[in-house]
Amino acid sequence: MTDIATKFGTYLALGFKNLLRVALYRYSLKIGCHPVQSLTPIKIEGRFFVPTQSSNIRDILSENWSGTGKLFGHIPIKIADTAPDWTKNILTGASIENPLKPWWKIADFDPAVGDIKIIWELSRWHWLLPMAQRARNGDIHSLNRMNNWLLDWNHKNPQYLGPNWKCGQEASIRVIHLATAAMIMDSHQEPSGAVCALVEAHLQRIAPTLLYAAAQDNNHGTSEAVGLFIGASWLLTKGSNRRFTNWLKTSRKHIEERVDRLIEPDGSFSQYSVNYHRMMLDSLSIAEVWRGKFDLPPFSDNFYSRVAAATIWLAQMTSMGNGDVPNIGANDGAQLIPFADTSYRDYRPTVQLASTLFLGRALLAAGPYDSSLKWLDIAKPEQPLELSDHFLSDNGGYAVFTKEDAKAIVRYPRFRFRPSQNDALHVDLWVKGLNILRDAGTYSYNEGDEWIDYFGSGEAHNTIVFDGEEAMPRIGRFLLAKRLQTKERAFVSDGNKNIVGFEASYLDYKKRYHHRTVMLKGRRMEVVDTVGGFSNQASLRWRFAPDNWRVKGDRLIGSLGEMHVSANVELSAFNLERGYESRHYLEKTELPVLHVKVESPAIITSRFEWN
Repeated sequence: MTDIATKFGTYLALGFKNLLRVALYRYSLKIGCHPVQSLTPIKIEGRFFVPTQSSNIRDILSENWSGTGKLFGHIPIKIADTAPDWTKNILTGASIENPLKPWWKIADFDPAVGDIKIIWELSRWHWLLPMAQRARNGDIHSLNRMNNWLLDWNHKNPQYLGPNWKCGQEASIRVIHLATAAMIMDSHQEPSGAVCALVEAHLQRIAPTLLYAAAQDNNHGTSEAVGLFIGASWLLTKGSNRRFTNWLKTSRKHIEERVDRLIEPDGSFSQYSVNYHRMMLDSLSIAEVWRGKFDLPPFSDNFYSRVAAATIWLAQMTSMGNGDVPNIGANDGAQLIPFADTSYRDYRPTVQLASTLFLGRALLAAGPYDSSLKWLDIAKPEQPLELSDHFLSDNGGYAVFTKEDAKAIVRYPRFRFRPSQNDALHVDLWVKGLNILRDAGTYSYNEGDEWIDYFGSGEAHNTIVFDGEEAMPRIGRFLLAKRLQTKERAFVSDGNKNIVGFEASYLDYKKRYHHRTVMLKGRRMEVVDTVGGFSNQASLRWRFAPDNWRVKGDRLIGSLGEMHVSANVELSAFNLERGYESRHYLEKTELPVLHVKVESPAIITSRFEWN
């Protein structure tokens, strides 16, 4: 049981200004005096999109959301001409009991309906992009489906009523996708009256809660500011308007402020999550594309410096052969601007677009990840982006280093913002693009405390757990107490000053100590863990890619390689166990976990050799 003082200290660490903003927001909603509760609906009439004059102008087309679509990048659903039920959990069949009541009276987590993100997913309008691509190439059927679905959504989701108006970020994502579809259709400069009315209705929902979004210190602040920026500048194409001008001014201010606060100089992002990093970078990329299309003033030098650093950060995490990335941090299945039929876990389209915009370099040669460049009429740079074989993101707590076809990523605690997972000194190992030693991911925010606790625990990472307790106790769905901080960290060099490893350590709130050194040597990774200060036991877990792993003596053997673990004290356990991972939101699969224990202070050496 976490004591009151611990909870108070944890909340205080979120920042007094943020706490005040959240408190005022919730209290004003409770007493019914928040401006967002008294909005006047905007009348929407006419067609949203009309046929374009050009056809067959792009050679990379998306077939997504034609006969089938995918929720969260992996759950297939059939697509009909008729629009889906926008307030229904498409996986369980459950619906919101009263879908037309004011959004602030609808619970965030309703066990009768299930995860509200499933309801929100179709209302993010990401299906607009592949439909717009086909419509731009002369497919009238896709054009009619776009218009019919938008019309149906507007009819079935009366403004500011129901679950799909509950979140300002969801409204912002809709604006971003609507604007991106308009750029694909080449109608962004002359939007229809229906599009303008739809955008204005959304901006009315976004603008009053920007400060609440900022108080989260996460992707809500960047996404909502970008949605307001795009929408306000779009509406101003129809003529001057004081309210739209104020929205544009406010949105630029918030974008600059959020980028400065949430993106560190080394490129790491406040949420300590690879997927949320992608979402942030995609939203800022579209903001920059939009700014250029309308010849709006550039953002600040600081903006471009921080976003360029964020681009390099994601590039360092991405496996260029298949686009996959470490499953580090929270992953809720979010994916903005899906231009191509690449997989959800392929991050190359994001890196290619951001690298072109903010670095003036192309990370990759021609491929489907160029789709956004072609559809948005962005010239691909001739000069390639070259990445270093080692990368330290010390503000965020990440070390990346490579040797030949192997890459190691070490996650160490450097928390200026709130952490969401107990992943201190976790190690990812990649060989030839395959994630052999891996993180568990997230699975779900709404499947019960058991799974929230598991996927955010030390047990779900390649690290040490002391005495069966979390180094940072969980006190809420998205909040951990007793933030860790690294005591020491540094790259390790060989005699020729080549980077061959990394080391870091921490001391937790009970004075339990963990120092880890990770080395790449030829076709071998060696990890040395020095542990002490615990009461009963220290458990080390190695989470492997699924394979035919088997224990043989003090070794774990499989077709992907062999792990040997030894220590300067007796190992009290050396077992192959069942664990779980989630490579997509709402996906949970088994994987093998090697579990090693010691019952006294020890130096544990793990050596993994691959074929």
